[in-house]
Amino acid sequence: MDQQNVLACRGDLVVVKREMRSVCAGTYKSVVRPYYSLALVTGVTRDGRVKKYRVAGDHYESKAPPPAGALIVEQTKVNANRAFADLETRCRDKWDANDFDSLEAVREYLRPYLLPAP
Repeated sequence: MDQQNVLACRGDLVVVKREMRSVCAGTYKSVVRPYYSLALVTGVTRDGRVKKYRVAGDHYESKAPPPAGALIVEQTKVNANRAFADLETRCRDKWDANDFDSLEAVREYLRPYLLPAP
């Protein structure tokens, strides 16, 4: 998905693909582990593009648009506030609670928060 096509409303959830890089001591080899995180859209431009978002467990807003390939989860499909609040609580207890290994793991986490179809 192109970065210009990521459209959302404030309060929607966005799934952001991130990377963790680690270097093994003594070998100088770096290991890259991709993972997915849930974030809350906190600002949009007039034409509906994501301007700012806050990843659950982080204490700051990202003032850059989400990276290419970010997926939007609309408030009309998921109770975004409850899902995000629950994830924030989990992040206080476990630092990597917002590190999902796959999109399927994100879907499984959001399943209890799905809203009934209208």
